[in-house]
Amino acid sequence: LVALIGSSFDGEDQSGGPTEIFDLARASEIDGYVILSGALGNFSGPEPLEALLARLPKRPVVSLGMPLTGASALLSEGGGMDSIARHLIETHGLRRMAYISGPASNADACRRWEEWIRTQAEYDISQDPDLVDAGDFMPDSGRLAAERILDRTDPPEAFVCANDAMALGARQALAARGLKIPQDILLTGYDDTEAAATCSPALTSIRPGTYEMAFHAVEMLLELKNGGAPRTETAGTQL
Repeated sequence: LVALIGSSFDGEDQSGGPTEIFDLARASEIDGYVILSGALGNFSGPEPLEALLARLPKRPVVSLGMPLTGASALLSEGGGMDSIARHLIETHGLRRMAYISGPASNADACRRWEEWIRTQAEYDISQDPDLVDAGDFMPDSGRLAAERILDRTDPPEAFVCANDAMALGARQALAARGLKIPQDILLTGYDDTEAAATCSPALTSIRPGTYEMAFHAVEMLLELKNGGAPRTETAGTQL
């Protein structure tokens, strides 16, 4: 097992290290690639990842998070946002909710947004554009997006964030405005991270089955190595 850890392509900084580190995957000892494409293509989409694969020796590839040409792919089943929407609407009776999305170039972010809009429409709820803003899946971007929403309109009944990190950032903005969770406003995330589970009150979130996806990605990689054809599968989520 070789783990190559660098930054997302086309990100504003290289806090994870230079992307050139991925070129080390040329090493002859490596038999195949499991690519966290949802994270690495967060700002760029699939093009830089496919360019990377074109530079590397041709080996079996499994992509997690977004389809790549010629590779097997393992994707989240829908976005899990239908569960969040139904929970807030049916359990809490909410109708005026803010949404903080991820980058438009990120396939997971797009799926979650589309599912959020589609599920609200089932309840005859249309998303107020003043209650929508975008971040980059990092905490500071969630805080800034929440501040922009609160600056231009009255506080909503809930903030729905496309991942936990942005929700924790939004939490800071709500606290700075004197809004208490859950007394004044509700807050949800996505990923079921340890930070989301240990904050008080714990964050309502979506568990994407990260361990199961990683395990199955290795199984799919072995299938390719043994002569199988590339295929795409989806993995379930849980509220």
